[in-house]
Formats: sequence, structure tokens, C-alpha cells
Amino acid sequence: MIHQDSSGSVNAFYKNRLIVSRPLKSLDRLKQNADSAIRDALISGWSLKKLKEFNFAFIKKLRYQEKVRIPGKEDWDIAMICVLILIKLRAIDPDGDREGLLLMKPKRVAGARLDL
Repeated sequence: MIHQDSSGSVNAFYKNRLIVSRPLKSLDRLKQNADSAIRDALISGWSLKKLKEFNFAFIKKLRYQEKVRIPGKEDWDIAMICVLILIKLRAIDPDGDREGLLLMKPKRVAGARLDL
């Protein structure tokens, strides 16, 4: 499902599947959260390899395995943060043909036409 606002939507793909879609206005906040998560993990002693494995596992668990419950807004925000972390660590190509981010403008609404 595509989630958008008046500015559009940002969609994350992995292995040709839509992983998560969030409103475009939340992208800056999500990028800041991803940077903070990377910083906190490195300070805690995580290696880059372990960080990549953890984020890939979370994405796969959220999208490909049976769900115990329906994911909520916070779960989708965390999934987008995981994708942004993997992009920052260069594990996912942001402009790849099978994975990455797709920024979309909002759907145009047909306006009223005036006949003069």
C-alpha cells in the first residue's frame, strides 16, 4: 500500500518487492533517525557487518515471513530506517533497478474545467 501526503511518497524496494512506503515529508526525520541508529550501534560496539545483517534480517522478517500481527505505523517507520541504514552502508544501491528508493509526486486530481 502506498502512503502519501500532499508532497508525495518515498517507497523502498528490495529484490523487486515494495518493502515500505512512507509520506515524503517524513524522509528528513527518518534519515536523521537512521544516522542516530548507526552512531548508537557503532558506539555500542557493533561491527558494520553485524549492523548490515541485522537490518537485512529485519526487512526479510517484516516482508517475507508470516506475520504474528499486522505491522503498525512505527513498524513501517523502522523498516524505512533499516533501508536507509543499508543505503548509508552501501549494502543497497539507492538508484538500483531491483532495489533502492523511489520518490513519487502526489497523484494529480483532475480539476474542474471551465467552459466559456
